[in-house]
Amino acid sequence: MSSPRGAALAAALLLAGPGCTSHDAAKELAVSDVVTYWIVDSPPAGQNYIAPAVRFRLKNMGPATLGSVQARARFPPRPGDECGARSRSR
Repeated sequence: MSSPRGAALAAALLLAGPGCTSHDAAKELAVSDVVTYWIVDSPPAGQNYIAPAVRFRLKNMGPATLGSVQARARFPPRPGDECGARSRSR
């Protein structure tokens, strides 16, 4: 299940290289194979915990080797999303 959130994810990427050099993620990284899904954690005692997850591939398109990449994703609830509506009302 691919997601159009890939473009938003690419814009949210923060890169950290040697000496904390800033990079332009939109120009230096290509995002592909974006898949979103739910993870269900069922502890032995208590309620199930459901969390959104995302998996993707990054390809370095820039001239320099990147030592590390830091990414952050946001999963805003969609209007009328039953699960999101319940979690906001608590």
